[in-house]
Amino acid sequence: MDNNKFKIKKRYILFTAYLLIVGLICLSSLVLAKYVSEENQELDFTVGSVLYFNYERSNLERNGEVVQVTPSVYEEDGKNYQLLETTNVAPGDSLTYYFYVSNFNSVTGDQNIVDGVLYPNTSATLSLPIKGEVYDVECTILYRQVPYDETDTTTPDNNAWNNLVVGKYLDLPPISSQKVKYEFKLSIIVDDQVSNTTHEDYFNAVLSVKLFINAASDE
Repeated sequence: MDNNKFKIKKRYILFTAYLLIVGLICLSSLVLAKYVSEENQELDFTVGSVLYFNYERSNLERNGEVVQVTPSVYEEDGKNYQLLETTNVAPGDSLTYYFYVSNFNSVTGDQNIVDGVLYPNTSATLSLPIKGEVYDVECTILYRQVPYDETDTTTPDNNAWNNLVVGKYLDLPPISSQKVKYEFKLSIIVDDQVSNTTHEDYFNAVLSVKLFINAASDE
């Protein structure tokens, strides 16, 4: 996908990579469909070159079981984005989404050619129309480096999950230096952080989880 490529014109750029919407009757996930850049004119940034990373979706699980999903479309600001939808999500459910980020795409042949870094971040809100309230909800992201394919014998395939440290970026080296593939796990428990609610309060409820990938050239 061409959207996986972008030119780094500033030292630091924020990219919107993924949006997850959860409700009692709908669980949706937005594919990587756009990048939104923020430029800080007050700082002196070094102009970089072309930074590339490949984003791959993996399983979406509810309470430890893989969720079957169907395609749909989500509209935001007049633009359409692809979604995956499922049903029967209930308060107290544990939701986990897996995805991969690597510095190459074996299908298209695209490769990263500059030193770079990345750092996924997430935020979530729960809207309860019956109560007229919107709550901030906690969610977490874990990561580990995994073998980039079956020929990789140096990276263990059973690495333990690691916590993302605030402000600590993950290396995204050029392909000439090393092939790198990270697996990420985004987790949230619906209703776990919201007190004084009942099942009736969740009629037409929507949980919105946004995943951002902060990426920058290291030049």
